[in-house]
Amino acid sequence: MAGLSNLDEDERAEVVEIATDYRAHFGFPFIVCAREIDSYKKVVDLGWARMANSRTVEHSTALIEIAKIANYRFDDLVADANPIATARTLRYQEAYRG
Repeated sequence: MAGLSNLDEDERAEVVEIATDYRAHFGFPFIVCAREIDSYKKVVDLGWARMANSRTVEHSTALIEIAKIANYRFDDLVADANPIATARTLRYQEAYRG
């Protein structure tokens, strides 16, 4: 995870700058699945790199990021919803790990 909730003032300013510039450029917020990124710096670098995309490409990228976020949240929500299936899955994973 990118650790975006633990930024110092300068780091927060960098994130705010890319988010503001991105929104001004594309007309919608900068969306990234932070669970797949391990540092705030990579989030900022990714934002600046994505600024070079066309609006259409970036719209598609944002939708993909939204789908990733929704998928992680859904997995979190239902992780323990079916204890029998969860137990089977865990046993299967343990048996085939090594």
